[in-house]
Amino acid sequence: MKSNNKEWNAIQSTLKSALRGVPVLAWRIWLDTPGVMATVAGLRGAFGKALQDLDEYVYRAVFRVQEAGDNTASPRYIVRPAPVDRQLNPAIDFIVFGSAVLHGRTLLQAWEKAAEFGLKVDGVRQPFQIRAVFVLHSDGRIQTGPAANAQEPWTLADVPWPVTGVDPLQPCRLIFPTVTRLKSGTQDLGACHEGLDGEGSPVAVKRGRTSDHLSLQQVIQNLLGRVHRMHLEPHVLNWEQLEGKAIAECFDLRCEWHGEEFDYQRNDTEIYGCRGEITLPDGPGNLWRLLAAGEWLHVGKNFTEGLGQVLIR
Repeated sequence: MKSNNKEWNAIQSTLKSALRGVPVLAWRIWLDTPGVMATVAGLRGAFGKALQDLDEYVYRAVFRVQEAGDNTASPRYIVRPAPVDRQLNPAIDFIVFGSAVLHGRTLLQAWEKAAEFGLKVDGVRQPFQIRAVFVLHSDGRIQTGPAANAQEPWTLADVPWPVTGVDPLQPCRLIFPTVTRLKSGTQDLGACHEGLDGEGSPVAVKRGRTSDHLSLQQVIQNLLGRVHRMHLEPHVLNWEQLEGKAIAECFDLRCEWHGEEFDYQRNDTEIYGCRGEITLPDGPGNLWRLLAAGEWLHVGKNFTEGLGQVLIR
């Protein structure tokens, strides 16, 4: 049964309030890496070391190193490959969330230091060059000019529906172009519900196992958990109640999963994930703002390396 107008407005308002509590800074960094096949993992490692050398406090705040008694630790950043662009190639997107936006200037200084530190090639560090840094806005627009150090953060509530000229209540696809690794039952908000299989039917959820397909419920749970951890004032919202309402919305929506499972080896450990798309024939309903934020937040494990991005088409 679809929500009535009063419930619709309440859910929309609560989700918008939650997303408004997560400020964001985002940059596109154009690189020159002569003689080096730059990878996100290598760049992230160089940046992490540079930031730790530059400012240990900011490093711990952004990388969210686990402190005693802190069970909310979660990295506040993403480094991902930028969309293919013949002019800006190679390039990465660097995004920070929540309290990390307070340290924008220091973070950009750390990237300059990382370029000097260099990327490892055959055991030897090879410096690289940062050609330019561009500001990214909530709608994905690139701002050119010397404004990178002076930008103001935007919030996840500012992210528009990314399909230009299309109503968010029209049919859409949630595309997961990179390997996405979600547990069968996420633990972001301490709840365990049923998921949806490819036909929209309930399927049992188990904890601790990586899923071989994605359900809308899993994606929503994971996104809400990430918003919760990135929020500047998480105590002002009832997250369990919000999750319950959001999951109820999932069961109101028809959805179909089309994709494939991946497994690969990393340090003698077998890693599972999947890639594909969720089709929403009736659109995302009340969940559109949260799903739109997924283009920036990503879902699942290894999100700091750009895995788990949600593209809406």
